Amino acid sequence: MDNALSAAEDYLDYSAFSRQGLIDQLSSRFGSGFNPTDATWAVGQLSVNWNEQVVRAAKDYLDYSPFSRDGLVAQLSSSYGSQFTLEEATYAVNTPGYWQGRRANQRRVGRRESSSTTNPGSSPPRHPRAGADQAGDLGDLVDHHGEVRQLLGGGR
Repeated sequence: MDNALSAAEDYLDYSAFSRQGLIDQLSSRFGSGFNPTDATWAVGQLSVNWNEQVVRAAKDYLDYSPFSRDGLVAQLSSSYGSQFTLEEATYAVNTPGYWQGRRANQRRVGRRESSSTTNPGSSPPRHPRAGADQAGDLGDLVDHHGEVRQLLGGGR
């Protein structure tokens, strides 16, 4: 069982996990292969702030791909995603300053891309918030150079 505890600590050093996600990783034949009883015991021995873990996971998801608030909550709490509780996932997107800061960072990335030179005849860089799954966050786009008009086919 001490090996399971050591493995759990190592996983948390590497990546963000929910309680259930960590148990599953420890007991999976594709993970560490511990029996579920040992994995559950090991996770129970840890002193983990699961809210910190969910915020870390949310940041990782947003660094990889843009999400709407609802989409990020769904990904974080999905049994096919990170397996955080709905309350934990909601905590992540409601963390003061967190969500707004992520949007500001994405706008800076968009400006950097749009100011770069492109080859003649090439398409302009795609705005990082222009994904089809981002329709629920149009307020952010309105504030950023009128992309809503462009996305909706209205031009500038």
